[in-house]
Amino acid sequence: MSKTKSKAKIDAWLKCVSSGNFKTAQVRVLNYIIDHPETTIHEIISTCKIKHQTVTSSLSLLMDEGGVEIVREVKIGKEKYSVLRFVSDATKRHKLKQQRKGEKYVDWIARGLREYHDYISPQLRKELAMVKFGNLKEELSIDFTKDNNEA
Repeated sequence: MSKTKSKAKIDAWLKCVSSGNFKTAQVRVLNYIIDHPETTIHEIISTCKIKHQTVTSSLSLLMDEGGVEIVREVKIGKEKYSVLRFVSDATKRHKLKQQRKGEKYVDWIARGLREYHDYISPQLRKELAMVKFGNLKEELSIDFTKDNNEA
């Protein structure tokens, strides 16, 4: 990310924090989930009158901390929504936080391998092949050891 984009993001974040909007939206989302067990993003948006992007951003942060979990999926009209629940148990929150961190790591590796395959040396692919990614190899259908010309 360029310094200009990075500075703009930081400035926007600081503006939200100083105005109270950032904190307020996240707190409103969390409070709604606590008060309405097994709710959806659709319900949060329509009831709290918060923009979709703000709700999803808040949920992402809350899920990163293990404070909210997805219970199941439901269909509302033609759209599928995740049913969300607050996680009060500290042990479960810690477990969910670690799981989410692992999922993000695997997603990061997968995206890098897909988008930057031509920039990854054969040696690095071999090193990645030795790292245990669970089902990552099968999910991506990528042979980490293949040379760019062989792919």
